[in-house]
Amino acid sequence: MVRLEFHDPSGAIGATAPHARRLASLEGTRLGFLSNEQWQAYRILPLLKTMLEDDFPGIEVLPIDDDLYMRRCQDRARR
Repeated sequence: MVRLEFHDPSGAIGATAPHARRLASLEGTRLGFLSNEQWQAYRILPLLKTMLEDDFPGIEVLPIDDDLYMRRCQDRARR
């Protein structure tokens, strides 16, 4: 009988801190996207914005094409 072994490339990740507490609601929440423009983000992110606004009427989704917003997000991500 042949025995096959497979390598799991995901590795083992041990949690070092508990997850952040979850919001009870998205009401009044402001959301923004940070994109590295992979996987045709210019197509999926506007669709995702529309879907979120439809499903959660009380949220604000910031414009994806707002260049100033994108630069601020990227600067924060680098910190």
